[in-house]
Parts: sequence; structure tokens; C-alpha cells
Amino acid sequence: MNCAVDIRNLSFEYTKFQGEGIGVKNVSLQAYTSHILALVGPSGCGKTTLVKLIISLLTPQHGKLILFGHEYSMESHDGQYRIGVPGPNVGYMPQDEAIPMDMRVSECLHFFGALNQMESDYIRQRIGVVLEKLDLESKRNSLISTLSGGMRRRLSLAVAILHSPQLLILDEPTVGCDPPLRHKIWSLLNEMRDGNVCIIISTHYIEECSQADRICFMRRGQIVVTKSPEEIKSSTQTDNLDDAFYELCSRQQQSNDSSSSRNVNQKQSSKQNDHPDNQNLIYSIPRPVNNRLHARIRIIFWLFYRYCHLFAFTPIAMIMVFALPTAHVFTAHILLGTKVQDVPFGMCIENQTIFDDVKLLSEKNIHPKCLECLNPSHYPEFIRPNVFHFTHYDHIDDALADVQANKILGVVYINANFGDAFLRNLALDRSDLDIGTIRNSKITIYADTTNRHLQYAMELFLSQAYRDYWEASKANLSLKSLPVHPIKYENSVIDGRKVDEPTNDWYKVGSSIGSSVTAAMIIAGLSIIAEINNKCVQRYIASGVKNFDIFSAQILTNTIILSFPAFLGLLSTLYLLDSQVKGSLFLVYLLIFLLIINAVLTGVFLGVAWMSEVILILCAIFIELAICFNQGGVIPTDGYPYYIKPLSDLLPHTKPINALRSLVLYGQPLSSPFVYEGFITIIIHNLIFLCITYHFIGKRLGILRK
Repeated sequence: MNCAVDIRNLSFEYTKFQGEGIGVKNVSLQAYTSHILALVGPSGCGKTTLVKLIISLLTPQHGKLILFGHEYSMESHDGQYRIGVPGPNVGYMPQDEAIPMDMRVSECLHFFGALNQMESDYIRQRIGVVLEKLDLESKRNSLISTLSGGMRRRLSLAVAILHSPQLLILDEPTVGCDPPLRHKIWSLLNEMRDGNVCIIISTHYIEECSQADRICFMRRGQIVVTKSPEEIKSSTQTDNLDDAFYELCSRQQQSNDSSSSRNVNQKQSSKQNDHPDNQNLIYSIPRPVNNRLHARIRIIFWLFYRYCHLFAFTPIAMIMVFALPTAHVFTAHILLGTKVQDVPFGMCIENQTIFDDVKLLSEKNIHPKCLECLNPSHYPEFIRPNVFHFTHYDHIDDALADVQANKILGVVYINANFGDAFLRNLALDRSDLDIGTIRNSKITIYADTTNRHLQYAMELFLSQAYRDYWEASKANLSLKSLPVHPIKYENSVIDGRKVDEPTNDWYKVGSSIGSSVTAAMIIAGLSIIAEINNKCVQRYIASGVKNFDIFSAQILTNTIILSFPAFLGLLSTLYLLDSQVKGSLFLVYLLIFLLIINAVLTGVFLGVAWMSEVILILCAIFIELAICFNQGGVIPTDGYPYYIKPLSDLLPHTKPINALRSLVLYGQPLSSPFVYEGFITIIIHNLIFLCITYHFIGKRLGILRK
């Protein structure tokens, strides 16, 4: 009979950061191979804490923990690999089910078998054996979420024993189980005991522990006694274990001196051991765990598979990744497209006085074909049809009142002296013109400027109509040119597109990137929150999974999955705009990839920091708004006020988004300062945030070990 677990004066108390919990005080205990040790006591007596100390989910603060003859330390990775704890030499069944509900039974077992470094052929062989022993063979291909509570408990036990561990630790395995299932679990444990396995089981069902070889009664974080069931009943002169535990607790309560009580407990512990002299213990030899690098790579690969599976079988994730950015792009294209139509607008043209000094016109060599045709009432005829829906007013005050009442969005006002001032402006020398004539020769527009997109459309169409009106006047006056020309909009210098309709190309591109970043942030955060809430992480750690493995798999999975929709969203946006990427597609995708990495890191950080879906989504929306309106996502930073621009440049996404704009719209190379500054900024920010996020994941997983 060899010793697998040797605990000497072990103590542990929970810190504030770890939350509330029952610690253990000066615990000494041995567990042997081919034996079942039952940790028994009421809820909150420290059983789960002791179990997690044994399995190294918690680090002892005082005392020694010797597993398979090696003193364990969280800092000693060599020791962990030699003994395989945490790792393939231990099987752990937590109090919670801690199994992925989105998987099928066989997939779940194969996944945990791979984490415990089993070969695929052996995994398939063991799956058949374990499912048959636990009467789950008929549920091999069933989704775990469809199983009953009892079946899930059996599957959780199957995960713990699949890889034939040398040390099996079960935390409250029979909680919520009916008597037949309890009997089956204990029958299986008795069968495994004969296979040279050390079994430690914690429970608060005292009477069922009569089947164990030794029972350790615990109360308030201390061991009351550790003996065989018959020895406990004999020493307390009781007929059952329930009465024996009550008697032992009464004796402990009568002790007034706590230090004396600890000495008594230590004496009891020394008497109860089969090997009073701990130096003479014969330790069980663990199975060796070799090829560490291969083990790490394999674990990360299977965690990557797990997270991809979780993503694929979570409908809300699919909707957010693909539907949200696509809906955002199409909504922006439709609502902010180029077709402005039936804009409610006012037109107020007062009765005109037309300049009719024909002699003066002749002296200026101006020969109008039709003075009446120069009447400003013809101006609306030059405005593109269906763009505006005009309401005509006789008085400007009435029109302005309707603008304030939101009945119309603006009014075109042509004063009564416009026609006369217009011709005087042509006929007279500039030095002969008075201020009133110059002022009256202008068309005035009163508009609601709160809608910037619509204001741009109004300015463009009305300016174009005004220019056409002047061109018609030139022909009517038989002039080769006019002394003054209105503003003329030429074709776009970026893509050659005719600028005869309003466009918001970068707004659509920026909103596409913003929505993709937001979706990535939310999905990454929800992914880590879902995994932690399912308690699977504790089981991962018991299988030898490191914080780095979980962190790497999370970042790798989310970045790869979420970067492709972001890139395709950008390309679809450009397709809708009938445009193309002028720069390197590789650099564009690389920059989007780095932005998605940043979003994933942010989402994981927010998830592990607060563990709240609501806070995660609110923060993601806030960051998207910051990207769109403070970091160049919607409005290029060149147009920011001088006192805002320096602050905007300090934000992490400003330079990368400017680099993306330079690549997409202008085709600038990597050597351009706008481009390489964006790459440098996002890389530095990602490295800094990588360290911060990894630190917080370590803290959160430390809490989960509780």
C-alpha cells in the first residue's frame, strides 16, 4: 500500500481578492493507492478547499503537499510534469457539472481525453468502455444540453475517469443523485479501487461513506478524526456514522483552549495514520509525462477547437459577427446613399423689378434677347426634378415660421430687387456698384443645418442650379462669359466619380470597421464569460491547462474567426460604393487583423474584469462611438478642431484608421508616414494591452480556483 497524497500541517485562508470561503488550518492527512478516502462534513467545512489544494487549484500558504513523493509547488513546473498533477495523472470531478453543453457526449469525452494527452485510438477505446460502465452508450451522439441531470452527473464522472488517472478526486459526486445512481457511482468507485487508484471523495452524505476505507471528518476547516468507519463507530460507541460525527463534534466543542485543541487534533492525526513516521512512507510512483512542448501545442489546439465549436453552435455569435456588420453597411448605404428625393423645401420669390435701361445695356454692348426670361422666377426650373418638394410662399416670414415649425427643412429666398440688381451687376463697372446692389444680387438660403448630410445635398443641388441659371443668362445676354461665376464642383480627384450627387464613402467604410470591431469585442468578451460561468475552466486547469494556454486559444480563435467577416465587410462596402482598394490588399487585411486583435483583447479584458454581459456591451458601444466620432471612423481627423486633434491622436485607433483610409482611398505605400505610423501605433498598443489582459486573466483564473 503506497502513499499517493501526503499532507503535512497544511493551512490556507482566502484573501479578499479571492472572495469568501472556508479555509483549512494545520491539516495533516495521507491518502493511499487502492484505497477510498472520504472527506465528510457539513457544507462549508472546508472539504472543497482541501480538495482544490490537493489538486493544486489553490496554492498552500503554509505546510507541505507531497504528491507521489514530490513536494508540489505552483512555481515548480518541472515537478508538475514529473507527477502529472495537474495533468493526466489526476481525474477531477468538480461539484458543478463543468461540461460543455454545446457538445455531444462523445465529442466532450474526446475533447477532455485530448487535453489529458491521450492518443486518439485509445480515446475511442476508452469512450466505449466508460459509456458502457455508466449506462450512457445509448446517449453517445446526444447533445449534452438534452440530457437529464442524472445523466450529466454520470457524464461528468466519465470525464474524470476516462484517462485512467492514478489519483481520482470527486467533489460531492452524489449531490442531487437518486439512490440508484448513488449506488452505481459507489460500485464503480469500488471497482476502480482494486485497480491501484487513489480515490478521494468529498461528501456531506455521511452514512454512504461506510463503503470507504477511511473517513476524514472535517469541521470548521479542521480535521476532527481520520479512521476507518468501524474504528470511528467503535471509538464513539455509536451504531452509525451520523451519531459518531455528532459525538465527535460535541467533544471538539467542549475544548476551550484552541491551541490545546490543535495539539489534540495533531495527536489524533499521528495516531490515525497507518504510517506514524512520515519519513518511512512508501510513495506511489507517478506515470511520466514527456514531450512538454508537444503537450502545450496539443492543448492549445484542442482549446482552439473547443472555442470554435462554441462559436459555431452559438446562434447569437453568428448573428453578431456576420449580420451586425452587414446590416450596418447596408443601412448606411441606404440611409446615407446618393439618392436624396422629395426634400420638403420652401421657395419665396418676391415680385421682381427688372432693370430696363436699354441705353446703358447697349453702351456696355449687352443685347438681351428677352428681359423677361431673366426673371428669377425661372430659377426653380434649373433645379433637378424630384430632389426638392417645393412649397411656394409670398412672404419670407411665413416660410421662416414653417422652418421653425419643422414643416419644411429650409427656404430659398429671392428678394424683390434681385432681377434689377442682377442686371446692374452685369452692366455697371465694379466701382459703380453700391453695397445694396451687390447684396440684392445674391440668392439667400435659410436652412435647417442640424442635418449635415442633408445640408451638403442642398448646397450641392442648389449651387448647381444657380450655376446653370447663370449659364442660361449668359446665352440670353449674348455674352461669351460672365464677370462672376458661381462655384463649380469638378469630378472627384480620388476616384473620378462625378460629383453631381452627395456621397459619404468614408462614413460607410468607417462605420463598417467600427461595427466589425464592436462585434469582435462583444463576441470575445461573451466567449470568455460563457466559458468561465460554465465552470469548465476549473476542469481545464485540473487537466494541466495553463493560463497561457487558455489565453492563447481565446485570442487565436476569436482573431481568426472575426477578422475574415471584418475584411469581407470592408470589401462589400467598397463594392456597394462601386469603388476599390487602391492600396495593397495585404496591408489592408493586415491592418484590419491588428485592429481585430485589439478588439479581441479589449473584449477579453472587459469580460474577465467585470464578468458582466451588460457592462461588456455598454463598454463596446462606447468604444465604437469613440472610434466613429473621436478617432476618424466617420469624420476624418483632418477636420477636427485644433484643440481636439492632439487629443484624438493619442487615442489608440486614430492613427490606424487614418492609415486604413490612406491605403483604401489614396493607395499610399507602407513607406508613407500616414501608413507606417498607424501600424506602429496599433502594434505597440496591442503589445501593451496583451500584457494587461494576460495579467487580468491570471487574476480571474486565480479566483476561479476557489
